[in-house]
Amino acid sequence: MLKFVKKEIKMPIKKKKQSRMSLLGRKIKTPKGRLLATILIFAVIGGGILVYKSFAATPSRTWSYSLASGNLYGNGMAGCTNKKVTDAQFKVDVLMLVCPTRYYTTSAYTDGAWLPASYGGKKFRFCAYVKGKAPELNIWTTLKPNYQKSTDTIRSLSNFSSNGYGYFCTSTLTMPKVYTNFEGRVEARSNSSTAAWVNVGGIVLEML
Repeated sequence: MLKFVKKEIKMPIKKKKQSRMSLLGRKIKTPKGRLLATILIFAVIGGGILVYKSFAATPSRTWSYSLASGNLYGNGMAGCTNKKVTDAQFKVDVLMLVCPTRYYTTSAYTDGAWLPASYGGKKFRFCAYVKGKAPELNIWTTLKPNYQKSTDTIRSLSNFSSNGYGYFCTSTLTMPKVYTNFEGRVEARSNSSTAAWVNVGGIVLEML
């Protein structure tokens, strides 16, 4: 039996599989890899609860929103657009937000995540996978019924087209001990001289 195992380990196909898995493991730890892995999971399970073990500040549970799972939407002021596009880097559908140079706003938002009172006292935040360019990008967490709000503002968002998607998170909110609704939003603002264009690959609600 031991001789058989040794022969199997030496077979080229085994080495090929191991090298691929090792490469995948390294890539998933990057923002690009996390985006691709997350969107692939969205497409398979349509959202739901995910568990991550390789993230910094690892959440214990996450709820995911994307175009693939049908729970990510777009809106904005007249003159702005939000539409489904296929990301050239990952070949998956993302939501592209575009606003002209006139202080306009456009956003991507989630449907509500309703959590029972048993989650009370836990800390939550929203995070988003984004790339693009905008004078200002806001990621909001809104907690109902008491309408607490938490936001992360990213001014002069750099162009991620060469470096992949960035993963940005709000500060945390503590859930009250009642049946509670969370909403998340990514808001891109233009100004008088710079238009905004942002691709939103997905939004994630994290329980820390």
